[in-house]
Amino acid sequence: MKGWVIIVLGLILVSFFYALLIVGGFFKIKPYRAKMVGEGVFVSVDKNWYETNESITITFTNNLSNAVFLDGCRPYVIEGRPVKDGRIISDWAVVWAQNCKIEKIAYKVKPYTSIDFTMPAFNFEGELRVSVDYYEGCDSGKSISYSHCKNTSTVRSESFIIIT
Repeated sequence: MKGWVIIVLGLILVSFFYALLIVGGFFKIKPYRAKMVGEGVFVSVDKNWYETNESITITFTNNLSNAVFLDGCRPYVIEGRPVKDGRIISDWAVVWAQNCKIEKIAYKVKPYTSIDFTMPAFNFEGELRVSVDYYEGCDSGKSISYSHCKNTSTVRSESFIIIT
């Protein structure tokens, strides 16, 4: 009798666990992102979805053995893919960029460190992602235009949505 009770309780727990996985997968309930690890340069946001009253935290991670630089005025842009009636209606395009009047000193991101930026969520119907141009081999203490950088690359985050 005692053995049957343990087996039944075990089956109930396993069933509950699988039900959570199925419901979570169906509704894509996983608002928080994992941190990026490994060698390379990454950009990520802290959640999969936001409400319009929330802040988006953008993390740029440099896991290289050399420093990289970000534009001091516009370190990132937000790209979007609009959706209408549940269908994507165009390809990725810049939907938000910081308005800059003058160039600023480039952000230097030292090896194996991260830098965070915060921005408010905004109304947009569709998928969004963060795009960051980063530069290598630059002179420190100058704007990107005058830093004589040797290489430039772009990295993008996974997509996220804003619930309106």
